[in-house]
Amino acid sequence: MGAVHGVYLKYVGLSLVSYGGYSYLTTAAHAGAIVGSNEAGAEVSSSLLSFAGRSIFAYSCFVNGTIAVLFKLRRGMSLIGKDRIRGTIPMWSYIIWAPFHLPTIAYTYLHAMKDSNKKTNGKSKVPVASEVLPGWWVGGRYGHLLDKDWAGTIDL
Repeated sequence: MGAVHGVYLKYVGLSLVSYGGYSYLTTAAHAGAIVGSNEAGAEVSSSLLSFAGRSIFAYSCFVNGTIAVLFKLRRGMSLIGKDRIRGTIPMWSYIIWAPFHLPTIAYTYLHAMKDSNKKTNGKSKVPVASEVLPGWWVGGRYGHLLDKDWAGTIDL
């Protein structure tokens, strides 16, 4: 973690937004408790939904805050289960660390699609991978879109 300077700020931001969501739901839950409800079933349902929302936001705040700190410390790849040799991430990691993985996947996808539609100097689109020497390519997460058989991958 920490190969790209400033990346940790995305996770600081996600942590702060999650904390904001948690705070909002906590305030709303307290306001709802003061006002009350006419139906007992509606009150219990609303309370459980509020608790679930607060729990998700609190967990997201904790996960993304922890990831931000680990980025700065340049530690933690084993925490998400990343294989040091193959660079793969197991499915359990995507489930447990969803507040980290889902925004990362979404951001990477949106960034790649934005770049693939952007013209450089008014001439051509930004490719997902470029051949820098015969047989040597530099690319990103979406290099598979070129339908090439890659001999190897260097995971930075």
